[in-house]
Amino acid sequence: MLAFLQDSPAGAHVAYSPDSTNRYLKATLLPGEVRVSLTVLVGGMPATLDRRRMDKNLDGQIDAAEAQAFGARMLAELAPALAVTVDGHAATGWTVSDVGLGTMTVGGGPFSIDLTLTQPYPDPTAAAHQLVLEDRTVVPAPGESEVRVEESPGVRVSESHLADATGGIELRFPFLGNPAAPGEREIVARFTVDAELRPQSGHRSVWLVAAILGAVALAGGTLLLRGRPSGRYTGS
Repeated sequence: MLAFLQDSPAGAHVAYSPDSTNRYLKATLLPGEVRVSLTVLVGGMPATLDRRRMDKNLDGQIDAAEAQAFGARMLAELAPALAVTVDGHAATGWTVSDVGLGTMTVGGGPFSIDLTLTQPYPDPTAAAHQLVLEDRTVVPAPGESEVRVEESPGVRVSESHLADATGGIELRFPFLGNPAAPGEREIVARFTVDAELRPQSGHRSVWLVAAILGAVALAGGTLLLRGRPSGRYTGS
């Protein structure tokens, strides 16, 4: 849950519900990458059912292995429905960063699950980038859902809106329930990175040439060593 709460604006509403599951998806735009986090808050009633499912040995306790297995199952269910594209490249590699059970018992009450994803820019020297983001997840007893696009120092949004809108800048998109159809909640954000925060293409070329020359020198040295006698006496 910390992934979404960190640096949240004062007006953000992130809370458990007594009888539903809430979802909060946040994309943080950084100078070299986009970091995306999904926080799922499982409220009282659905949490009771999920905790019972976690307790495989029926001892009333949820151990670390059972919590990890539940996190892996949620990752497999949710990740395919989280569409993230950065500069035309589909991002993959979602991981479970936390299963926040609090009390490790079947009767422990509401809990949270955090998934995270990091996608570097295909060309980090580019000034402008585009993010396409959509939460297509479907959960039992769905409550509120929110998608948020977040700037960072030196990174500024020039356009952010639902895909079917003509333009504008919106950074927070609230929804209720599960999406009715694919594409309904797709968000397009365009943004720029300040020049001083981007690596310069010339610098990259210098490092690339240096790396190639270093590799050639190393290969040449290896060949010279192979051509020398070993110095060991093998007998006649």
